Amino acid sequence: MKNSFFVVGRALCCAAVLLAVPWLRAEGTNAYSGAKWVFLDVGKVLEQAAGITHANYPDCDEATVDQRLVRSYRADGTGEAQDETFVKVLTEKGKRNNRGLSLYFQLPYNTVEVVKLEVLNPSGQARVVDVAANSKEMINSGQMSMNIYDTNSRIFQVNIPKVEIGDIVHSITRTTT
Repeated sequence: MKNSFFVVGRALCCAAVLLAVPWLRAEGTNAYSGAKWVFLDVGKVLEQAAGITHANYPDCDEATVDQRLVRSYRADGTGEAQDETFVKVLTEKGKRNNRGLSLYFQLPYNTVEVVKLEVLNPSGQARVVDVAANSKEMINSGQMSMNIYDTNSRIFQVNIPKVEIGDIVHSITRTTT
């Protein structure tokens, strides 16, 4: 009789552990899949962007045509974030502001990736940015002004070449926590 209670108790403990650990469940393995992670329709965004000009928005150097931010969190503190942004360059200053993309993260808690980075010209043709050739990861030097030096505080920077006035910078980035 004692042995059967021991076996049942052990089985219940194992089941409780399996239910509590999210990466062993199916929901933890489907990161970035499903309807909420679908990208925006580029054709519709280009239609919206046609009406955004410096003449219509004289005080803007750049304009966010469309943006979609998706967040998914779990009770254990893990989660995913996906940011998709279309920014139209309207002036020379806007051109300078959109020559790069910086993603800040903290090791070992976060990882970042650039899923898609492209420059769309006014006719709709896309120039895909080679992220591997135009990127670097480095320690966040901004912390020096606070007299802090943490090698785990990082920046992933990507240079975006050949951005011109009238172009749209389309980026899709992900942060996994």
